[in-house]
Amino acid sequence: MGRRHIGGMRQLHRIGKLPFELAAVCDLYESSAQSAADLAADVLGKRPAVHTSLDQLRGIDAVILTTSPETHAPLGIAAMEMGMHVLTEKPMTLTVAEGRQLIAAAQHTNRTLAVAENYRWDPINRLAKALIDGGALGTPYLSIQSTSGGGERVAITPWRHLRAKGGIIVDMGIHYADLQEFYLGPIAQVVGMNALIDRERVDAQGQSHPSDSEDLMAGVARFERGALLHYLMNRAGR
Repeated sequence: MGRRHIGGMRQLHRIGKLPFELAAVCDLYESSAQSAADLAADVLGKRPAVHTSLDQLRGIDAVILTTSPETHAPLGIAAMEMGMHVLTEKPMTLTVAEGRQLIAAAQHTNRTLAVAENYRWDPINRLAKALIDGGALGTPYLSIQSTSGGGERVAITPWRHLRAKGGIIVDMGIHYADLQEFYLGPIAQVVGMNALIDRERVDAQGQSHPSDSEDLMAGVARFERGALLHYLMNRAGR
């Protein structure tokens, strides 16, 4: 994911709109950090420093957290306490309690905290919101969000199917849940159920990987404005 962010910086750099300097990259595995730094040097024209600890980033203005979800809260809180603004990948955290802790840290340190929820910036989604807000579709009373597919294949990386990392429903489903609130405002009530169907996933090379996180979820919700949401996400099935 860090390399994807560098790719985004490349696009801004090409048109002269990159508003900051990528000063450093940090990873527990130095080889991964070196690889990211090599990519940055190639596409941005300057090689960032390489670090393996957050403590080595003191003096940096802001950080982008592209680590796995269970690390977002502790790393984000530590970074803000060190004086850095934080942009974290989605999901922001794995629990509501952790999310509240992260927000509280931002308020306490007077730092900016943001979530890299890219679906909101897709032109078609922004058009849909403009149509809803402008009244072109009348007053919404029902939204149906249904996603099904993927089969037994690993979704990008094996860790996305592990419960300790949040699981595929959280990792992918957060996009669509966020879009619903983007379109129709805050959700007031939620009822849902989930299930684990496929306990093994296969990558592109045919290697098997364990899966212990739910891959099927169905739910209904009520928005504060009164509209209802029918939500289905199915990443199971062969």
